Amino acid sequence: MDGIRQFAVSVGCTVLLCGIVEAVAPPGTYRKALRTVMGIFLLYAVLSSASAAWRGLGEIGDLFSADNGAVTQQAEETARQQIEQAAAQEVAALVEEQIRARGAQCGAAEAQVEYRDGQFSVAAVRVPVEDAAGEAAAAAVGEALALPVQAVRQDAG
Repeated sequence: MDGIRQFAVSVGCTVLLCGIVEAVAPPGTYRKALRTVMGIFLLYAVLSSASAAWRGLGEIGDLFSADNGAVTQQAEETARQQIEQAAAQEVAALVEEQIRARGAQCGAAEAQVEYRDGQFSVAAVRVPVEDAAGEAAAAAVGEALALPVQAVRQDAG
């Protein structure tokens, strides 16, 4: 912001100075030559001030870029966690469905899913079951889906 303010003040003062000089200059050829010189002076003032303001904006841009990297990294981490959570819910629902399709009873499955380098990996799927049939169904589902399904026996009581 400081660079923009300096630019505006510099150009404003230059225009004001050129206007005063032109107002007191005598008419004729001298005034035409003076206008040319003032035009060149004004052009130089605008370009040099704009250059200084641009350099100031570059420094500000660098500051935002550094912050932007941290924000981007945090957003990527949040997205990765959300993807893992959604995938874990889907895997758990699939395992429950497959166990019930085999005629066994089970509770809510819990899956641990990791998402790294664009690949999903299922670390574990824990399924509460009531009996040996549930354990067998869980093992069969694990084999069929090639997932590490672990049946956790619940006591009926």
